[in-house]
Amino acid sequence: MDIIHGEYQKKIIRLAERLVLKKLGTSHVAVDDDLKHSGNPLVRILYLLLLSSSAKIKEEYQKKTVRHLGGLGLWILYKDTAYRDYFFYLIYQLLTHADEILPLVEPYVKKPEDWYVNQWNESKKRTAELRKKGFVPSTEMSVEEKIFTPAIQNRKIKKYAER
Repeated sequence: MDIIHGEYQKKIIRLAERLVLKKLGTSHVAVDDDLKHSGNPLVRILYLLLLSSSAKIKEEYQKKTVRHLGGLGLWILYKDTAYRDYFFYLIYQLLTHADEILPLVEPYVKKPEDWYVNQWNESKKRTAELRKKGFVPSTEMSVEEKIFTPAIQNRKIKKYAER
């Protein structure tokens, strides 16, 4: 189930993100620079993994959100002494128990082209093609796009829940 159903929730996340950056006295540019040039090689590797894996997201909003929130979270965990020790302990524990964790994660791992967000991106392209051909009115979505649109899904879920 999605927790972000539309533009209003996206706006709240953007505002909260800006507020956190302002209160911390930093910016995405500064966070990005700190992480890319960190003196700690583990932090640099984790950030590069965040950037390379998020590059596979086709929807620009989601790609940007993953990079910003993921980077900000990583930056806080690394920079703030209150979280740093726990952060490295957690990484150590994950790697120590990798043989146990990996089989539990594997069923949930999908190829990037099968990710929900990328399927939604493709469905929007399909709607645009069908509109050009005159099969879908400009005010409607293709059946494929309706399946992947969170606001529509949310309305349907609420409708069925009320029964």
